[in-house]
Order: sequence, then structure tokens, then C-alpha cells
Amino acid sequence: MSIPVEIGAVIIGFFLGFVAFIGEDVIRRWQDGKDIRKKVLKHLIAEAKENRSILDVSTFVSLLLVL
Repeated sequence: MSIPVEIGAVIIGFFLGFVAFIGEDVIRRWQDGKDIRKKVLKHLIAEAKENRSILDVSTFVSLLLVL
């Protein structure tokens, strides 16, 4: 008893398509996570620079008030 070639080809094709779908999904999620980390880091750096400039101005104003 053997499986006809067409049925075997369908089973192999379905299996390979399923593996390709799962692989693509895993790669896409990994890339999205990497992109999100880059965006968050970029925003944190921008916020730190903004806070630094605000701190510099407030320190300068405080020194002017003391003098």
C-alpha cells in the first residue's frame, strides 16, 4: 500500500507552506520588536537631552537669583 504521488506532494506542499508561514511570522515579530526598541531608545535620548537643557537653564536662573 503506497500513497499516490499527488497526495504526497500535497502533504509536503502544505507542510512546507505552513513552516514558511510560521518562519515569516517569527522573523516579522523579531524585527518589529527590534524596531520598537530603537524607537523607544531614540525617544528616551531626545527626552534626556531636553531635560538636560531645562536643567541647565534652571540652574542658571537659580544662580542669578542667588547672586
